[in-house]
Amino acid sequence: WCDMKRTRWLVGFGVILTTVLGLLFGVPWWTLLAAGTRWPTPVTAVGTGLFVVALAGFPVLMFQGHFRHRDLAARTGDTLLGVAWVLFVWALFGNVLRVGLAVAGVADPTRSRVVALAVAVVAAAVVGVGYVEAMRVPRVKRVDVTIDRLGAGLDGATVVLLTDTHYGPIDRSRWSAAVVAVVNDLDADIVCHTGDIADGTVAMRRGQAAPLGQVRARLARAYVTGNHEYMGEADGWLEHLRELG
Repeated sequence: WCDMKRTRWLVGFGVILTTVLGLLFGVPWWTLLAAGTRWPTPVTAVGTGLFVVALAGFPVLMFQGHFRHRDLAARTGDTLLGVAWVLFVWALFGNVLRVGLAVAGVADPTRSRVVALAVAVVAAAVVGVGYVEAMRVPRVKRVDVTIDRLGAGLDGATVVLLTDTHYGPIDRSRWSAAVVAVVNDLDADIVCHTGDIADGTVAMRRGQAAPLGQVRARLARAYVTGNHEYMGEADGWLEHLRELG
């Protein structure tokens, strides 16, 4: 009974995974290359080959990267997922545009080529802006917080909240140091890191977390675990953050 149940679960999971990946990569492929675009044969062949390689390689990269903890595979797989997702979303919007162009009387291959080019350009822009935003030092957002019955001695205290640094396959040591510099410029009473410090163990991410040891605060420096610590080495991170103060 247990073996049968496990087999059914594996089959069901396989069907769901195959369907999701088929849509994730198939919808952009159809929109960019196959839906009446009538690109020259070499263009269609090369583009289709790239989609096939991406589809076949994606599960391998994610497994090697996030279960075998190989950073190059993780960086490649995560980047591929981001690009594929952006293409998928904008391909859906592009096919809404396709309907509008059809209603307006625009015929193929012009209609499908306009849609394909629009999706490609917008997706490239979104990926570019997303990369810049992800790699920049976060903006400081100031919020006034009112707490009933707060002790008078803490009235006006400043708290800096850091969270979800997710030190991971991309070496962000310089980014981490830049974030700490911004934190220290705020001259806070209390600084808190509220979890998801890293994806991986202390041994894997020690260098990226090291700048946190330079954080300055007049009253306290605090750390709270998130769920991602428990995917790596929660006790190790707790001990390491104690060592960093």
